[in-house]
Amino acid sequence: MFNTEKEINLSNSVLSVYKNSYNSFMEEEGLKVQGQVKSFNEKGGYGFLVNSHNQVMFVYRDDIISPSNKILFVGEKVSYDVTTNQNGQQKAVKVKVV
Repeated sequence: MFNTEKEINLSNSVLSVYKNSYNSFMEEEGLKVQGQVKSFNEKGGYGFLVNSHNQVMFVYRDDIISPSNKILFVGEKVSYDVTTNQNGQQKAVKVKVV
């Protein structure tokens, strides 16, 4: 059985990290960005990428093109596109390991 309270706390923690890492520097939408994997939660299917400007970008498993198993490892070099979600925050899409 799942502990809903812990799941909610984890979700809030992830959202808090995402909001706190989001800064005033924004990537131009549609621009191909190079970066590397900062962290990836295989079980949760999400992670964070960092670019050369130290901007942290959220990534979700469904937005990973390669590898086909949709799992990223810390330190892997990646390229990705940037899009803006419905809340006005940017996220990584079309993520590929390079």
